[in-house]
Amino acid sequence: MNVSGFDRTSRISRGNLSSQSLFDRVNWDIIPHKGMARPTEQAFDVIIDDLAKALAEARSEKDDAKYRSLSLTKEKVYAQYISAVSPERKALVKDASQVINGGNRNPQSKKSEEPKTLFDFLNIRDGYVKSTSEGRFSITLKTGTTIIVSGSDLQPNTFELKGSEFGPTVMGYNPNGWTWTATPQERVMGNRFLNKINSLEQRYYSESKSAETAVGNNHSADQEGGMTTVPTIYIIV
Repeated sequence: MNVSGFDRTSRISRGNLSSQSLFDRVNWDIIPHKGMARPTEQAFDVIIDDLAKALAEARSEKDDAKYRSLSLTKEKVYAQYISAVSPERKALVKDASQVINGGNRNPQSKKSEEPKTLFDFLNIRDGYVKSTSEGRFSITLKTGTTIIVSGSDLQPNTFELKGSEFGPTVMGYNPNGWTWTATPQERVMGNRFLNKINSLEQRYYSESKSAETAVGNNHSADQEGGMTTVPTIYIIV
């Protein structure tokens, strides 16, 4: 698994803007968020150790399906681990979902008057949007959630979410699905988690390969020790 992807923006789910609630499309099992169910540090030590052993075993057995399944578990444990310092991503997505999908479900809107893009919708709904320093547009809701329209003609319904107008971007949406971006605090905890589990996995994997080598050497020695010497027979003519 490419663990470096944890520290970058991670793809979450797919769907188009009008088919269902934006909130319902997020797999919250693998997205770190404030209030996420989280084991104790002592429990994490056991979980990480057991998971590292299982990953090392799957590598030794060259069982790709098992390793992929365990990697998904690793992603969930990773999210739980760093959630101790995570922002309220659930609340941000819920705010954005209610605003955007609320407009899409308005039965009084005539089809010809419906907004074609998120930018059009925000303009119609609130009468204005603010221009950002990057030349994009944003709107800050009463809750503080800030929606930044960052799309183009090719990706019209693309936006980012911040907890406040001047806060860091922590979630994003585009026609291909949701993304999330780690905060500096999450990156620190994430690196701690990955360094620990990756080093353990490598240790157990190395131990397993060493054990296999030792068994192979012993087997070869046993074969050599049990070899029968064939005497040379001289024929005198």
